[in-house]
Amino acid sequence: MGLIDNPRVFYETIHPRQASGWIVVRRKLPGKRRTEARIPANQMATLANSAVGLPDLSFSAANFYGRPLLLNFAETRCLYAHIATSDGSTSDFIYDTYSYLASLGLPLPNTIIQHPRSAVLLWVVDKPYRSQDIPKLALVQQTLRHLLIGFGAQQETNEITSLLPLPGTQAGLSGLFTTISAYKPEPVTRGRLENAVLETVPASSLEHMHFRGSVLTELQLLWHNRSLDMHMEHKRHIDWLIFFGASLAMFCSPKQLRAELIAVAESLTGHYWKDIAADYKALIDPISSTASEGLIEIDGHQLSVNYPGWEQMIAGRLEVSSTESRDLGLRVLTDATNGASFTNIHYLPQSPTVFGADTFVPLRRLLLRNAA
Repeated sequence: MGLIDNPRVFYETIHPRQASGWIVVRRKLPGKRRTEARIPANQMATLANSAVGLPDLSFSAANFYGRPLLLNFAETRCLYAHIATSDGSTSDFIYDTYSYLASLGLPLPNTIIQHPRSAVLLWVVDKPYRSQDIPKLALVQQTLRHLLIGFGAQQETNEITSLLPLPGTQAGLSGLFTTISAYKPEPVTRGRLENAVLETVPASSLEHMHFRGSVLTELQLLWHNRSLDMHMEHKRHIDWLIFFGASLAMFCSPKQLRAELIAVAESLTGHYWKDIAADYKALIDPISSTASEGLIEIDGHQLSVNYPGWEQMIAGRLEVSSTESRDLGLRVLTDATNGASFTNIHYLPQSPTVFGADTFVPLRRLLLRNAA
């Protein structure tokens, strides 16, 4: 199959109408900055029809409350692997893919999105991942890349925020189209796929990811509780950036972490990045480049992301009161449980504060033949 027989069924499998958040659509033209729009799930099939033949459009596998950031993550039903490919027939690639997945004991994907010199293996699961599931989702994506590295899995496989090529659109000005192959609409059982992927992963790895996820979620709860006062907390801007950098590092690449911290800085100041870059770049760049290695370097000093007292440092520097802790149900940041409370599940507000400035453009502008 080259294009989609029934776009509505295809896209509603990935993005059901009742899903929270928005789908992000991105376009990149040669020599121009990427442009993004956001649409509700019920417009995805219409968008796909309108975009046929246009160059370089992609859409988010996940739904977001704002820009495609972990801090704006709403939910997803997708797991994927971005694969580097060489020239060859579609049938040969599908055969090689299925044979390789079978050798690993992995379920077959729901479809393969094929782009010139790359492909996306896409699994759609029956139960969505939401914000409280980010630790497990991140571990599954990272392990998928590890399992498929010998088959050409690329860095984008690690990213929960990754966007997918839009079937029916062109790859640049090459005249080659993004297509889909071997589509089957029935979702994969989430537990079955997780068990297959995580079979060789030690339980301690998932426990550690859950604990770091609890730290991130409690930091977000603090942020949402104080969002109206952020502009007046200038003395704490550095602390917020350091703490979000340390909390997010395990779940995203340095490039994505930089995008997350830029959004935090925009929300802290109420200004676009271009207006504050001179003041914050020297802080954000070192954090994003070293945090994934377990260290944050600030003013020549190195802080370990896995320092045992990190959670209490956050509570102290941000002056978390006992009343605030009780009202928000904070456990990890204030109880000094040394990781024992990682099983506590926090739920972010249904309408959480959005991180980052609103840089979206109207969809009609994105779909212009020569979009600016």
